[in-house]
Amino acid sequence: MLQKIALFLFFLAWTTGFTFAQEDTLKARVAVLPLSNEIGDSQYDVIGGTIADTIELTLKLIGSYTVVELQAPSGQLDVETLNQFARENRLDNVIFGITSRGADGTIVFDVSVYDRVENEVILNHQETAATFFDTFDAADAMVVSIVESFSDTHIGWGTIVLANEGARGAFDIYIDGTYFGSSKKSLPNILIGPRKITLKQDRPFGEVVIAEEVIQLAEDETSIMTFSIDSVTPMESSGFGAIEQAIRNAWQSGDDTQVEQQFALAFTLLEKASASSGLEELQNTYSRWFRDFRNGVVP
Repeated sequence: MLQKIALFLFFLAWTTGFTFAQEDTLKARVAVLPLSNEIGDSQYDVIGGTIADTIELTLKLIGSYTVVELQAPSGQLDVETLNQFARENRLDNVIFGITSRGADGTIVFDVSVYDRVENEVILNHQETAATFFDTFDAADAMVVSIVESFSDTHIGWGTIVLANEGARGAFDIYIDGTYFGSSKKSLPNILIGPRKITLKQDRPFGEVVIAEEVIQLAEDETSIMTFSIDSVTPMESSGFGAIEQAIRNAWQSGDDTQVEQQFALAFTLLEKASASSGLEELQNTYSRWFRDFRNGVVP
């Protein structure tokens, strides 16, 4: 009896427009597809991708959606194709669009929102740019319009500047837990409000959070977040110091196998030397020592 009731409820939910979002969370599942480039020039792939990426990040920061990264289905994106795509990927909405030339030679961005329950395109917006240099303003206007209409949320943007006061090095950026790229100095078009900025590094002895701050970002304002990258951390200084001593001891005692093993360990750890200029210098030092070892030069 319980099995029959369960099957009936599942069928009822399916036939009355039960959203896939309710199966695991209360958030609508949304896919944002890169704009199809009908102009042909590859530079418009970049702009179309940027529009999609900005819409995707903004929806993530709003926090009311589960944004799913998917490749666009092949062929024309008509309602039938979008419906099948949404059902196969358990989506509630699909945001898609095209970049094309207008009859007057202008650049046209056309973005739409498909809704699986309604089984139709529920929103559409166009922005035009007279020249390539105007496309960035048009792209910003497109993002604001389509996201505001879709989410019923005011969209305002601010800018965050990341100021490193320490050693040069690579780092990863997360905004409210969402990866936002690597080693950027400026983060434009960030949704206003409280934003948790986390900076991480993948260093030789593990991942390190080098800075974390909640910034109250105001519309059209720029906030500065300062941080400092360690040239070499205390753990790295101790760890590589121990490896160096082990190499010298084995080298002087003629234990070539142990020397090789210790150098191999050092080089493996220093594959992450891009984390700081100090680690890059250390990598060069170990490379020099290894050449000396190969040439029979005793330290």
